[in-house]
Amino acid sequence: MLTNRSHSPLYLPLLIAVCGILFSVWNALDAASVPCVSAGCTLYQNFSINGYSLWWGGVGIFSLLGLLAMKALDTYRTPEGMPVLKGILGVAACFLAAALLHCDYDVLGLTLILALYMTRKDKRAQCIAGAVFSLFEPVAPLAFGLVWLYSGERGGSSKLEQWAFYWFYPAHIFILGILTNLLLFR
Repeated sequence: MLTNRSHSPLYLPLLIAVCGILFSVWNALDAASVPCVSAGCTLYQNFSINGYSLWWGGVGIFSLLGLLAMKALDTYRTPEGMPVLKGILGVAACFLAAALLHCDYDVLGLTLILALYMTRKDKRAQCIAGAVFSLFEPVAPLAFGLVWLYSGERGGSSKLEQWAFYWFYPAHIFILGILTNLLLFR
């Protein structure tokens, strides 16, 4: 039996998240202007097929190459966990494809993905590698300071704090999207 949940604390954050998704779709259809911050975006920002921006394809290709590179390292390794030649060649092929296709974040992004993947069992090494390999994004290394401080255990919180965090993320993304368009595209 369905109940009326309109008074649920998640109602407003979900509405804001849906607005964010609609804004993203609107942007993907080239109806909104968003600044390019990567080489892939700059290269593909003015190209579209049937109204769909090729930049979104570059993001998808970048994500796929990251997954393929991690799979190559995971599949072709020694029992001790070290990559073998096939794994290294698979990663090299992904790097070459990223460079030739000029996909979003290019080779630097793939390097960051693999650095985080290879250090996933050592939080300290992962934070250092993440901070170093994300220097191409001005504030991204700061996020690894927060990861470093995380103890791995869930902290105690009241229901009010819990719902405040559920609301914060979609609300701030939505607000930042609006501010970006208002400030950069008058």
